[in-house]
Amino acid sequence: MNPLNLIKSPKQPARSTGAVLGLIILLSGASSAWAATGDFAITSLTDSLSSISGAGANVIVLETPDGLALVDSGTPEQAEGLLEFIDENFDGAPIRVLFNTNWRPEHTGANEAIAQRGATIIAHENTRLWMGTEYYVEWEEENYMPRPESALPTATFYSSDLQPLIYELGGHRIEYGHLAEAHTDGDIYVRFTDDDVIAVGDVLAVDAFPLLDYSTGGWIGGAQAATGRLIELAGPSTKFIAAEGTPQTRAALEAQLVMLDELRERIRLQMIQGKSVDEILAENVTEGYESLPDPKRFVSNVYNGLWWGGRIRGPI
Repeated sequence: MNPLNLIKSPKQPARSTGAVLGLIILLSGASSAWAATGDFAITSLTDSLSSISGAGANVIVLETPDGLALVDSGTPEQAEGLLEFIDENFDGAPIRVLFNTNWRPEHTGANEAIAQRGATIIAHENTRLWMGTEYYVEWEEENYMPRPESALPTATFYSSDLQPLIYELGGHRIEYGHLAEAHTDGDIYVRFTDDDVIAVGDVLAVDAFPLLDYSTGGWIGGAQAATGRLIELAGPSTKFIAAEGTPQTRAALEAQLVMLDELRERIRLQMIQGKSVDEILAENVTEGYESLPDPKRFVSNVYNGLWWGGRIRGPI
């Protein structure tokens, strides 16, 4: 999320304005190589790490002497083209491992094809469970069917496992861990320690409200905790790669946390007065964040997530 879009309007309470103003430091040099879905483009992040846009979600590629590590695999519709693009740009190097940052099709679409190449697919156990069952996502009004066995992650971990977990490939250290109940209940981060780059999937939203999929375990309290966890992992030069958009710095996460903290409390206070989503929106609850699209979806998802498990009553 661009901190420039999170500055308060003069009418907004001054509780956090100063904090946000101090965060307006974006990663410079974002390349025009970042492209729309279906128009693959590659952007170099470091000597060994690249990001591919155009697959439905950003796909991260680590190049090592022993092969490639990927984070996310785009949509099913883009799978064949994505793998051809990777083969062309990395001289046919074998894909050794794929990390899925969550269950959604734009992150797991090429899983089958990559698994057929012999790659290990790593994800949280909750991601594997969602992919292997039928379920209804209420806010999308969409029913998801079980994915084929060949698409499912082959190496999963649990929240109780000692973290971060470590995967080593070609002399590179990759750390990963769970970001519980944020966008979904199976989100993970993938940290390339040698490159100071962290892939965070949909936990960080760039120029948008975070998508809180309450139907598969996400909610605003989990998003607050996950955003705070990522801030703890960040150094002064760390690059964060979200599911969409250009690389971001720690400032984007700090600005997102300010927004989540403020909007959770605003929405909660309206909810305990018995107001509906439409009534809350009519109160201009997202004032100060007018540049971000689709406030109704965000408020509705926060609302539904807060009702579950008595979360409306207070902190996490």
